[in-house]
Amino acid sequence: MLCLPTETASVFPCFCIFPAMPLHIPSVDLTRSQAHDNGDLPVQRPHRMNNPDLLHRKGTFTMLTEVNKSTEANLATNRRFYEEVINQKRLAVVDEVAGANYVSHSFPPGLPPGREGLKAFISAFHTAFPDGHLSVDHMIDSGDTVATRLTFRGTHTGDFMGIPPTGKKVTVPALDMARYADGKLVEHWGGPDQMSLMQQLGVIPAPGQ
Repeated sequence: MLCLPTETASVFPCFCIFPAMPLHIPSVDLTRSQAHDNGDLPVQRPHRMNNPDLLHRKGTFTMLTEVNKSTEANLATNRRFYEEVINQKRLAVVDEVAGANYVSHSFPPGLPPGREGLKAFISAFHTAFPDGHLSVDHMIDSGDTVATRLTFRGTHTGDFMGIPPTGKKVTVPALDMARYADGKLVEHWGGPDQMSLMQQLGVIPAPGQ
């Protein structure tokens, strides 16, 4: 007799009831003729190749290892961009961390495309905020994309997008989304909070003023 559930299936396993059947266990001849010289019986161990599940797991572990290596490389490159290009002002490093097909979806009008536009955008900040420093507050990865929350601090002592120096210190939040391919930065969204920056420079009134 087989008992089947009559209600909606549960997430718990169903323990079905079958009629008791006699167990037919073949007899095993454990004579000393089958044993080794020391009296131990031979033990047969399953060969690894006879278990396809092990091969499947090995492939899974290898794939996960490669994904982890790729993720770690993307995070390292991302950090290198902020530390060396932004903070250390080494614009030549852009050619090492960004791909030739780099695209930004956040450039202001008038900048050239690709890596040259990225260098021009960063150079403008270096000129306007010579003491500028970018701190990484939080960084997470999702596949080939790295999201970074940052804070930019600096003193406005140079021309910035036609705005003469104000001598004001600013603290500007930023949020970047960067996509990587073959270890290179190839696509970017986001950037510093331009509204907050303009308000701190006094170009536009802050809320409530």
